[in-house]
Amino acid sequence: MKKYIFESLKVWFVLTFLTGIMYPIIVWQIDNIFFYEQSQGNLVYSSDGKLIGAKNIGQEFLKEYYFHSRPSAISYHGESSGTTNFGPLHPNLKSEVLKRIDFYHQDVSKIPPELLLASGSGLDPHLHPQSIVFQIPRIAKSRHFRESDLIRLNDLIEQVIEDPTLSILGESRINVLLLNLQLDSLWGRPTLDK
Repeated sequence: MKKYIFESLKVWFVLTFLTGIMYPIIVWQIDNIFFYEQSQGNLVYSSDGKLIGAKNIGQEFLKEYYFHSRPSAISYHGESSGTTNFGPLHPNLKSEVLKRIDFYHQDVSKIPPELLLASGSGLDPHLHPQSIVFQIPRIAKSRHFRESDLIRLNDLIEQVIEDPTLSILGESRINVLLLNLQLDSLWGRPTLDK
C-alpha cells in the first residue's frame, strides 16, 4: 500500500510541476516573444508617454469633435463586462434609445443601430465603417472643416478600416480610439480643449 501511495505522490508532483509550473512559464515566454504587444494589453500611449487607453477596450468620447463609440451599459469599465439584459419592451431600454436618437437629431431609420444599442460586452472598441461615416457631418461642423479637410478625413477613414479577422470572421471595423488619435494628430485638438 505504501508503494502505491509513494508512486501516486511522485506522479502528482511531476504532473503538478509540468502542468502547473513549466507549461505556464513556457506559454508566457512564447507569448512575450511572439505576441508582446497583445500580452501587455495592447496599451496606447500619447507622444509624451501618457497612457491613453487600450486598443481592445472601448472608451466614452463625449466631445462633439470626436467620433463617439458604441454605447456601453457598464460605462466602459474594464473590470467587468456585460449589458443590462433589458428586453425589447423594457421601459429603461426605450428611454436610453430615445435619448440617443435625440442626441443625433436624425430620423431613427438613418441612425446605424450600433450607435443606439449597447453591445453585449459593453467594451467594444470598434464601430462598423457605416457608423463612422454617419458621424462625419458632426465632426466636420465642430472642427470647422473645409472641403479639403473632408477629403482628407474620408481618406483617413479608408486607411484605418480593419479587415475581418482572417478575412472571414466578423466584419470590417474601425477602432474608434485610434481614429480619434489620428484626428488630433492631423488637425490638432480644438483650441478650447487644450
